[in-house]
Amino acid sequence: MSILKCFLRSCTGYSHYWQAQAKQMEFYTYRSYTSTVNDDGSNEVKIEVPWGVIAGKEWGPKSGKPVLAVHGWQDNAGSFDRLVPLLNSDLRILAIDLPGHGKSSPFPPGIFFHYMDYLLSMNRVVRHMEWDKFIYLGHSLGSILGYIYCSTFPETVEKYIGIEALKPKVFPAEKLQKINRKNAETFFKIEGMKANTQPVYSYEEAVRRMLKGYDGSINEQSCEVLLRRGLRATGNGYTYSRDPRVKVGRLDLGYSEESLMAYASNMSCEVLNIKAKNGLDYEPKEIYYGAVEALKKTAPRVQFEEVEGTHHLHLNTPENIASLINEFISS
Repeated sequence: MSILKCFLRSCTGYSHYWQAQAKQMEFYTYRSYTSTVNDDGSNEVKIEVPWGVIAGKEWGPKSGKPVLAVHGWQDNAGSFDRLVPLLNSDLRILAIDLPGHGKSSPFPPGIFFHYMDYLLSMNRVVRHMEWDKFIYLGHSLGSILGYIYCSTFPETVEKYIGIEALKPKVFPAEKLQKINRKNAETFFKIEGMKANTQPVYSYEEAVRRMLKGYDGSINEQSCEVLLRRGLRATGNGYTYSRDPRVKVGRLDLGYSEESLMAYASNMSCEVLNIKAKNGLDYEPKEIYYGAVEALKKTAPRVQFEEVEGTHHLHLNTPENIASLINEFISS
């Protein structure tokens, strides 16, 4: 048996394992679903899960084509606030806050934020919504998670739209031990912090710190959009709503290039990947483009577009990509 076939068999088995885990999870999927109207016309959604709630925003008719939108690292569902109004009106778009982000409950104490925990959380939402088939829309981390999701549950995803990322980054094997050690130590340091030691800022300082942290990726208007869900009021000001644990690099860094190519071979949906010309490069461009080419060998349709904008182009300049997304969904 060839090395590639071995990897394919390994990845297929891994996908089947997580499918089985998700199937068992049906027993624990709560049916509580609440919805209230936001000022922008969207519906605020809360879906009950065993550790709390997964929150989100929903736009469009209940009978519309379902779309699950997943934001990037340390962002929240507000990431799509400026893009959604430009998309086709016949879509039912649910943008969620990943656990530990925005208004969603963090994972229980002692739990690390792992790709597969996110994967199962998203699958809980899909099962709760009773979607047999849907469109996946992701930005950055949300797009990376989509790559894994669409290959693990290929029968459920009709189209996969990824913005400013595609697959998990591959780290050199000789560096993994040191990276994981550093991440573990940072995790325990954060876990040992008391709740009342979290920094409290004025609103203006919170904006300044976020703009500095995003290093030109978002403008002030986009910053204020994210902070609608990204801040929590305290007695003396504001603190960021995200769980501090999400800032730690993930401990699931064992992906090899071969295994990720095998994931691509299991993807049966159509793919639109959008890269910003002034965006972020997580790894050499030849690896990114190589993954796009690998998808073209197996996915029924792959469309790759490079567009003017920053890493958060869907939030800063949504008009630059809205027509691409609408045409891709409609065709």
